[in-house]
Amino acid sequence: MLRALLAVVSLLLPLAPAFGQTAPANPTATATVRVAYFEVAAADINRVSAALKDYRQAAMRAPGALRVEALQQIGRPTHFAIYEIWRDNGSMRAHAAAADSKKLDAAIQAARVSPTDDRALSIIGPASATVPGTGGTYVLTHADSVPPSRDAAEAALKELATKTRQEPGNTDIQITVQPNRNNHFFIFEVWKDEKAVDAHAVADHTKKFRDTFGPFSARSSTNGSTRAFRSRVRNAPASAASRHPAYVRRRVPPSDPFHAQADPAVTPAACGAPCRAPPGTPGT
Repeated sequence: MLRALLAVVSLLLPLAPAFGQTAPANPTATATVRVAYFEVAAADINRVSAALKDYRQAAMRAPGALRVEALQQIGRPTHFAIYEIWRDNGSMRAHAAAADSKKLDAAIQAARVSPTDDRALSIIGPASATVPGTGGTYVLTHADSVPPSRDAAEAALKELATKTRQEPGNTDIQITVQPNRNNHFFIFEVWKDEKAVDAHAVADHTKKFRDTFGPFSARSSTNGSTRAFRSRVRNAPASAASRHPAYVRRRVPPSDPFHAQADPAVTPAACGAPCRAPPGTPGT
């Protein structure tokens, strides 16, 4: 079901042909969204934060860039995430080879303490607003379904997105999928504050989604997670990223993507609901 968020694009073969679908020769050619996660040494937090700020400022000026977010996990300040949306796959691929991308890659490579997880994603369902929503909390979630039920899982996610956009506390939600592993979904949400996230968790349409998606969720050795981030970027071009405080990670049982349990690796203050960065976090 839900998967942990740190990423390198998977080279696994697409699952679609097994279910009567025709996969493109290059499945990732449809991807216009990128999410990447990485962990760095504690001594390198400030240096990597500065590199991310420079990267975002440069990336937002790149042809085809629609959104670039640089994020840090609450309670685990050595964990970072990058979320990007591009006009088309060509723009995304071209920027991956650009000088600012290579510069950031070098900074991460010198500081990282675990492999980088970098995934290319395709948008499904209606796109979010052209202007990124603003708010107080990002929530990033991986939702994996069993392959035979992936179409039903996608339909449930689309319905969730439609209803969620009508909530007063939601400013953005986007559903995407890995085109080369098309039962692996990714949800990106932006909320005004923690109260809005709590209200969403008990909304009727969220309860319906939990009941609907539960039987589709992939029950394997893979655990899932829902995380809420804070922005690492200050004094950057105006966007949601420059005004979002938080990223909390919560371990999620395979049968329930929204009823979170505290991850042992996360401090108690950071668990249970998205929350603000602890005092003294660099860049706050």
